[in-house]
Amino acid sequence: METKEIRKQAMANLKKGIRSFTRTELAAMYLPHLSKSVALKHFNLWLKTNNELQEKLSESGATDRTRRFSPQQVQYIFDTFEEP
Repeated sequence: METKEIRKQAMANLKKGIRSFTRTELAAMYLPHLSKSVALKHFNLWLKTNNELQEKLSESGATDRTRRFSPQQVQYIFDTFEEP
C-alpha cells in the first residue's frame, strides 16, 4: 500500500474517533510528503527523542518494537505532536 493510500485510510478512520494505529500509519499521517520507509524512520526518531512521550508510552506497555499503538497510546502521541 502506498503512503497516500495509507494516509487516506488512516485519516478516514481518525474521523471515526481515536483507534489503534500502526507506526507506519502514524508516520504516513504526520509525514505524507515522504516515502513510507523514510517517514517511518523520522517518526521513530521523533518518538525516541521525546523523553516525556517515551515515558508515557513505556508506562502503557509500548516498547521500541511495538508495531501497533493502542488508542490510549495514540492519544499520547496526538497530545504530544498534535493531531496530524
